[in-house]
Amino acid sequence: MSEQHEQNPETTSPGTTIPVALVGTVVGLSLLGDSMLYAVLPTRAEQLCLTAAQISLLLSINRFVRLLTNPLAATVYRRFGYRPSLACAVLLATATTASYGLFRSFTVLLAARACWGLCWSVFRLGGYLAVLDASGRGREGRLMGVFVSVSRVGMLSGLILGGILADAIGFRATLLLFAALTAAGFVFVALGPAVETRTASHGGISPWRELVSTHCLAIKAGGLCGGMVVPGIIGATTGYVLLNRFGSEIGLAGATLGVATLSAIVLASRHLFNLALGPSIGKAADRFGPLRATTVAMLLCVVGSACLALEPGLHWTLLAFLVVLFGGAVIGITLPVALGRAASAERKPDALAAYATWWDAGSATGPLVGYRIAAALSLGAIYWTAAALMLIPVTVFLFPRPAGHRPR
Repeated sequence: MSEQHEQNPETTSPGTTIPVALVGTVVGLSLLGDSMLYAVLPTRAEQLCLTAAQISLLLSINRFVRLLTNPLAATVYRRFGYRPSLACAVLLATATTASYGLFRSFTVLLAARACWGLCWSVFRLGGYLAVLDASGRGREGRLMGVFVSVSRVGMLSGLILGGILADAIGFRATLLLFAALTAAGFVFVALGPAVETRTASHGGISPWRELVSTHCLAIKAGGLCGGMVVPGIIGATTGYVLLNRFGSEIGLAGATLGVATLSAIVLASRHLFNLALGPSIGKAADRFGPLRATTVAMLLCVVGSACLALEPGLHWTLLAFLVVLFGGAVIGITLPVALGRAASAERKPDALAAYATWWDAGSATGPLVGYRIAAALSLGAIYWTAAALMLIPVTVFLFPRPAGHRPR
């Protein structure tokens, strides 16, 4: 678990930052249509002749599909190479985004959302591989922060511009515009890095076996707990808790906000943390070690979750949510870097794909866990559970290795 050798961070040169930023741009453009759906699709249910149950399935199926496609993405990169795999993902993402605007059939839309799950598996792993390929030891965190920050621009643009444009020029026209922007990603694929992946896993185990391999298991389990708590439990219950504790209209800073608006602002803060602070978070992880940074971030999540369990007033509740979401933003940058350092060169693609699957499994099951606990026990019990989940990997990361070294 420990990172052998104390890192000596180097200054990340433009020559290493630019390739990672180009891949981040590809991913950001491809996220436009997906992000827009979360903001706009629930408001267009009647227009699209979709039921609430169908919309919930459309918005979640891609996450469950990724449990299968994350290991598949590692195989795709190994077999076809980096640029061809990324280019095919751009083509498929363009088609799925266009299909959201062109078709009204629930079956077609469901198939498109499932295809997007495969696209995201390829994009995310491609970003991780580009970071590790471009960085020397001691620079991975900053470059991971660059990748996350650049790609989050597309996510936030899809949420904000998607809603504005859907009202201004229509749902279909907006999605076709976003499909065209997604297709522009081909240019950045051509300009981006050519990462060697064809022989990366020779001598290793299959990506499917890597899921249950004990190799770097603690870090992958940390991804499971992180995914379950931050995008899972916190992401799914923020609005529910604000509504039940403070009502549908909430007074804040002299203004009255609807609970949905306030919930959206709180949840968007995680993406804003990534966007504004991603490179700085990564640089700090390079200096102090990604596992140390992850441990501190998880402790922040423990403290914030415990505070939420105590049912404080509005201002302390909002601060506690922001603390947890900031911790989640840090974990999303530092934990893949820690795994990249711990895994051997031939196992990196499969190990990172397995980590992504563990994270997705947590984020998919977190909402179910949260609401089940709320129904059986109480709102406070949700966050005591979240705090306990985060303490599990913290305990492992802080426990010294047999040789006596502590994780860095």
